Amino acid sequence: MFALAAAILLSAGLLVYNVMRISYEQKIRQYGLLKTLGTTDKQLRARLPADS
Repeated sequence: MFALAAAILLSAGLLVYNVMRISYEQKIRQYGLLKTLGTTDKQLRARLPADS
């Protein structure tokens, strides 16, 4: 019974980790695209609170 509970908790933890990692990578990609299009650092900093 303990092994099943540990496996479920491990799977849930990995799922949360992967969702957060994907979200983080998407934000980095979006910021890179915005910088490529000419967004200034000031404009990016203004966008940060809205994304959180």
